[in-house]
Amino acid sequence: RERIVFEDDIYKVLNTDIIWSESEILKHLNEKPERFSPNVIMRPLYQEVILPNLCYIGGGGELAYWIQLKSYFDAVDVTFPMLLLRNSVLIKTEKQTRKLNKLN
Repeated sequence: RERIVFEDDIYKVLNTDIIWSESEILKHLNEKPERFSPNVIMRPLYQEVILPNLCYIGGGGELAYWIQLKSYFDAVDVTFPMLLLRNSVLIKTEKQTRKLNKLN
């Protein structure tokens, strides 16, 4: 699994010798869609297209990531779900407390 990049009007698969023109990659996508998967940036969009949600419940880091994708959803006209911060807790040990106090 390697990333596909578009350079000099050619689609290239990184770390391989595979290249396609636009018509060739479109043909390949239609004939063998199982060989392609969305990258980390496209995953939330892809997820919402195939299984739409009213609300995405996630941790603080996940929601910060999703918020960055709002304009991407708008650009491709896909409904952006509501975001809800799930309950979370931080448990620290006595050793961690001592280190925090030591570091002020």
